[in-house]
Amino acid sequence: MLSDVVRNIVVLIILVTILDLLLPRNHFRPYVNMVVGLVLMLMLLSPLRLFLQFPATLDPLPEMRWSVRESEVDERFALLEQINWDLTLERYRALMLEKITDILAQEGLAVVEITLKLEENINHPEFGQPQQIVVLAKRREMVEAKPGQVEKVEINIGAAGPETVAETVGDDRVERLLGEVLGVSVEKIDVQVLRGE
Repeated sequence: MLSDVVRNIVVLIILVTILDLLLPRNHFRPYVNMVVGLVLMLMLLSPLRLFLQFPATLDPLPEMRWSVRESEVDERFALLEQINWDLTLERYRALMLEKITDILAQEGLAVVEITLKLEENINHPEFGQPQQIVVLAKRREMVEAKPGQVEKVEINIGAAGPETVAETVGDDRVERLLGEVLGVSVEKIDVQVLRGE
């Protein structure tokens, strides 16, 4: 610490001597002496500031470097980057679901359930691409009840009612249409349509 100050003073004296030899003596000498004096005073006072533990008002950067380590900055950057990718995938998934719903609506189908799996590995070449789309839909006629029609309801107390399993039929035409519009292989798409009763 003290050796650095002495070394800096010696270098300053050598530079001032060379500068004094190069400049004309009459015109610039008072200015050079004033600047050299100020620099010399600052160099001599800098170790005193550290000994007396003055607040670091003159040099805030080293204390800022000590308070936030580079590893912490890297961790925060990685966390923010992961949050950014998660938000991007979430928004992309919402847009894909909306697009699938619109395509099915144009085909007269209403969505009952959609399962959409995307490639979430950032380093994978197919990042963000759909890996599997499973759609369970029903015809619009089944969804829109006609006025005046009431379904028959059975109430069984104390006995388990028979489980009704809805029958579904695969729709290859809608699968091909979704594949063309979304740019996804048909093998990754499965569209099942509930049969009407």
